[in-house]
Amino acid sequence: MNQFELLRHITSNFDETLKEAFEKRMFLSSPLVESKLELGLDIYDKQHEIDYIKGIVAQFPPELSLKANSLWASLTRMSRSQQYRYLLKNK
Repeated sequence: MNQFELLRHITSNFDETLKEAFEKRMFLSSPLVESKLELGLDIYDKQHEIDYIKGIVAQFPPELSLKANSLWASLTRMSRSQQYRYLLKNK
């Protein structure tokens, strides 16, 4: 296996790991919204989301922070969307 094939293989493994993590994160949206409702919390807490994303992004080197911010902002939006969808479907 040459270096290119090896790097492609490694990238594919990372992609599979990311896919599995993404699916798990999205599936957690349903129990998460149920827990929020039980605790009387809002589905969307803007400041919490901002602080959460900042905390994640701070763990990345500066050259990746902009892309990490974009990724986690997208993930939190998708998760919130799943929560609202679940709420509309089940309440």
